[in-house]
Parts: sequence; structure tokens; C-alpha cells
Amino acid sequence: MNRRRAVALSNAKITALPASTANIVSGLTTLVADARSTLAQVKSVAPPSSLSGAVKTWLGVVGQSSVNAGKIVSAVTAGDKSQVQSLASQGSALNSQANAEAKALGLPSCAVNADPSGG
Repeated sequence: MNRRRAVALSNAKITALPASTANIVSGLTTLVADARSTLAQVKSVAPPSSLSGAVKTWLGVVGQSSVNAGKIVSAVTAGDKSQVQSLASQGSALNSQANAEAKALGLPSCAVNADPSGG
């Protein structure tokens, strides 16, 4: 499976989830698990040597974003609103950086911010 296909499948899974998914801890946990699974799949694809440094940088940012998302779930579970807000701000910055890195690599489909919107 190539990077674009793995990310597209992940985005399709996320979009198919009910819109309320992002508002509940179990839904957030599902989203984080899917993101981590997709990251592992993408990491398993060897990039062309000419892009290996840029891909490593991009995947590093995506990995940081995944860790951040797990921390958000923990903060939500603990009811720590200020931590959730702080982590969400960090997550937004990481997401923007990851999207920019993906676009620079010519992977615009990997820069899509999929949100649950299904029924």
C-alpha cells in the first residue's frame, strides 16, 4: 500500500464516523488509534532516497501530532480543561506543520483534515 492510499483510507474511515464521535472519549480514542495505525502503515513504505530526509521530517511531525492527540484524550478523561486547551493549541500548530510538509512533498491528500461527519 502506498502513502496516499493509506491516508485516503484513514480519512474515509474518519469521515464515515458519526459527527458526534469527536465529542466523546471513546470516539477520540478511536480516532487516535486509527491515526497511529495509519502512521505505522505510512512509515512502512520506503520513500525514494531523494526524499528520505523530507519524509522523515514530515513523519516526525505526524508522530508528534499523534502523541499530542493521545495526551488530549488523557486530559479530556481527567477533565483538565486548561490542559485540553493547551494541547489542542499545540496540536493545531503540529497539524498545520504536518500539512505544509505533506504538501511540500507533493502529497496533498495527506494534508486533508478529515472530520467525522457520517451518520
